[in-house]
Amino acid sequence: MSSVTVASDSPNDPPAMIASPPPHAPGQVPPLFSPDTAGEDRSGRGVTARFLAGLASHPQAGTPFLVALFGSAGSGKSALLRQVLDALRALGGSPGSTPSGGSDRPSIVGVRIDASTGADAQSTVVSRIFTALSLAYPSLAEEAVYIGGDPLKAARAAGERVNDLRRKLDSERQVLDELGGRQARLAETVLFESPGSRVDVYARANRGRIEARQRAFGVPGTDPIASYKSLVREAAEGGGGTSRVGLVLRALWGFKGQGTLIALAVLLLVIGWGSGDLAENQGAWMAWLSGFGDRFAGLSAWAQDRAGWLAPVSHAAYGLAFVAILVDIVRAIRFLHPILKGANLLTGDLDGRRRDLDSLLAHQTRRVDHVAAEADAAVRTAESAERRVETRRAAGLLEPTLSPAEGVLGTAASPHEAAEAFFAGLSAAMGGDAAKVAATAGVGSPGGTATSHNGPAEMTAAPNRIVVAIDELDRLSPAAAASFLETTHRLLGRPNFVTLAAVERSHILTGFADTDPALAAARLDRCVQLSYDLDAAAAMPESMTGQPGEDNRGVGANEIRHPTIDLPWQGFETQLVQALATFAGPNPRSTKRFVNSYRVARADPRLLDATPAELAALACALALDRSGVAAELGADRETAAPGEAVSPQNAHIARALAAAQQAIGSTFSPADVRRGLQVARIYSRRG
Repeated sequence: MSSVTVASDSPNDPPAMIASPPPHAPGQVPPLFSPDTAGEDRSGRGVTARFLAGLASHPQAGTPFLVALFGSAGSGKSALLRQVLDALRALGGSPGSTPSGGSDRPSIVGVRIDASTGADAQSTVVSRIFTALSLAYPSLAEEAVYIGGDPLKAARAAGERVNDLRRKLDSERQVLDELGGRQARLAETVLFESPGSRVDVYARANRGRIEARQRAFGVPGTDPIASYKSLVREAAEGGGGTSRVGLVLRALWGFKGQGTLIALAVLLLVIGWGSGDLAENQGAWMAWLSGFGDRFAGLSAWAQDRAGWLAPVSHAAYGLAFVAILVDIVRAIRFLHPILKGANLLTGDLDGRRRDLDSLLAHQTRRVDHVAAEADAAVRTAESAERRVETRRAAGLLEPTLSPAEGVLGTAASPHEAAEAFFAGLSAAMGGDAAKVAATAGVGSPGGTATSHNGPAEMTAAPNRIVVAIDELDRLSPAAAASFLETTHRLLGRPNFVTLAAVERSHILTGFADTDPALAAARLDRCVQLSYDLDAAAAMPESMTGQPGEDNRGVGANEIRHPTIDLPWQGFETQLVQALATFAGPNPRSTKRFVNSYRVARADPRLLDATPAELAALACALALDRSGVAAELGADRETAAPGEAVSPQNAHIARALAAAQQAIGSTFSPADVRRGLQVARIYSRRG
């Protein structure tokens, strides 16, 4: 397959972005179109990601600090953040794991925060970090809610929550009992308390017919509709003599007139059977009568003359008995028809309402179980809060009684105070401040048993560092992005926290002050301790990278090993930094920022095997970065003749360059400083 070269509008575009499509395995069909997602990274930033992960996790990197990853849209900021978090997980981000970088590496909790979720910055940061800690260090997450807070207020709030939940539980149980009662009397409710039910409509539409048949059957009651509904309920509910079979049998002989018809039918059957038997055995009984002599001769003659009637009488008796039974059945059917019709209608009504009621009962049962579990947890929390109060009181860290002002002001802290206390507690726990943790959380000392809210337990485990990666700031408005960054800096500006924020530089500067560039830069400078410009890194020619891949030769893709971070300074570097510190700015913070930037930039993989002149150029550019004239040093390099020493026109730059040359003991040409200046642009605070 032939390669495709993409023309570039800029001569500084990196070769990695003008490369041919990646090769495919034999027989594999290449994709027709690659989606524009933060997927596979082909920009070669794996080394950069591992370098930043090593910096964020280095035990000698003082915290807190915030690294701003500046880059234009599509520069790979999100992909780089994800690679950094992946590298941190490989380093030893899970509790109890053996870090790949050696035993001196801390265990890390990496948290990615999407700033574009729509929630406010404070709640987003707190919830995401709390969720990440709950998965890796659940005990610490639970204890951190209380560490640094007021135990008396927490105890009072926990007690009030228990009372509220118990009242809520009683209320929910009453609702559940009410639903159970409604289910027990559902048929009665539908029949007598629901005028719009189908049974009620049918009964009222056929009131005359129903009333006439009930009168004929002698059904008691002054209200025929109520009596009818009672019979319908008996037929629908079932069970024993009140089932439909029992009601049918009662309709055949239990109501007025039906018993008489049954008795008449029985009598007629007896007459029919007797007449038929006499007709069939006429000779026998005639002989029997003749045996009585002349006294019964007249009776015998009369019976003999009328013996021919016996057969017709038998047939007539059987016929009348059948008619009596038929009339009984017809009357029963006419009586039962509206009742069974109403029972079917009632069953349909009950089925629909019973499904709804069963659903309500199941839902309410779950609510009761949920509130009961919540109440049990609240009781345990309240007991834990009381133990914390007693622990601090026994240690002499708490007044024995509440002040009147505390009683008036109440127990609930503001969300801002709660967030500040949460992160203060986390910082104390991760810093190994055992005394503060034990006093505020009610736990023991490291290595011994602790009294936590769950009973005796070991000292709460904690990571050594939390690295927070903030992404999608560019999706917010400039003002919202700046506010998010400032809130994050305020909350996480504590020991053992490291923050990486990916954002477009012009976007965030506009949010800080769209009409005052100096003010915007100053506000951004207060939040950001270290800058990393992805666009400047991408513009650096491959010939000037110093073969960064050799820094990881023989190392797994997810491992972190950058010896330059731990390499001692060369002899001239201390004198170099001291000589250039006066050019960094007028205050101690400017000097500190310059020194920190140089310490990190000198360890950049692109400066592997850097010469003293390149390191001097790097330090000189970083020192002059705050003054805004560092770019002139690069311009002077471009205008100098090959082999000629750099001779800047700006006096301030000339003095800084002279100090750098004096520190390394030699002058340097433009070729000597090229790589140092290119790396300095990556770590420039001004862009």
